[in-house]
Amino acid sequence: MFGKSTRPSMSDTIISYGTEMEGHLNCQSNLRIDGQFKGTITCQGTVIIGNNGETHANIEAKQIIIAGKIHGELKVAGKLTITSTGHLVGNCVSQSLIIEEGGTLNGISKMEGAESSAEQIPTSISLPSPSIEGSSTSNDDNQQLETEVLFSQDHSNRYHPNKKKKRKEKQAG
Repeated sequence: MFGKSTRPSMSDTIISYGTEMEGHLNCQSNLRIDGQFKGTITCQGTVIIGNNGETHANIEAKQIIIAGKIHGELKVAGKLTITSTGHLVGNCVSQSLIIEEGGTLNGISKMEGAESSAEQIPTSISLPSPSIEGSSTSNDDNQQLETEVLFSQDHSNRYHPNKKKKRKEKQAG
């Protein structure tokens, strides 16, 4: 009627502090979570988990910034950033990953270029046992044994500041 589009403009979606939501969330624009969310999120823009935000969700987005807590699997087309207050418990696939000092990632991270398609990351891996097979020694004994082997050679004069001076005196005299 007035020459303007009747299509509403896109704006960011915000889940405020104190708000709890559960289900599937599909966003065409950016999403910021300062409250709590459980479920799945598909976002065409950037997902920001604020300092007070907490999600138990699988998230697929263009970019994710974590300043709060996420428990779940992440698939990021671009950059995943975990700030100094951010915590991720789960696996992630992204093109690039930044973890600031203090931020934590407890899971598996897989880096992929923009041209490759994301494959599913295994949800569990088996880590080797810290004990040696057939050994009845404790970890403290193993550490002590390794320490003795590593430092058994005598290197007391190896980096002595006057060593060159003494060597020259020996050669001259």
